[in-house]
Amino acid sequence: MVMMGFLNKCMDTIGVELEPSTVAETATTMGGDWNAGRSNGDLAADLRATAPPSSDSVWTKLAMIPKLPGALRLDAQWQKGVPRTWPAVGTFLEELCGHSFPVLSRLQHGRIMRAVAAA
Repeated sequence: MVMMGFLNKCMDTIGVELEPSTVAETATTMGGDWNAGRSNGDLAADLRATAPPSSDSVWTKLAMIPKLPGALRLDAQWQKGVPRTWPAVGTFLEELCGHSFPVLSRLQHGRIMRAVAAA
């Protein structure tokens, strides 16, 4: 979530335009007061909302089960060596990228703090 929020803000700041097909697909879920802001570029004023993609079938979901062990191993590799408590997370990030991101000190759950620091 944190990474997607960052990417949304970053892409809005540098003016990356939204894809019309994506806007049409998600327009009904964004709420009545949502607008494309600075990223509206070539979006047609008469853009019609389209139906979102269908939900995954039970078979699609079951097909993911064999992939879970590999996904869990990969997640463990990404988080290896990343602390889960403050101020250790701040020190880790300061050494890794030059900023401690003190806002993370407000997170209460170590698992979330570790996941955000790993991202």
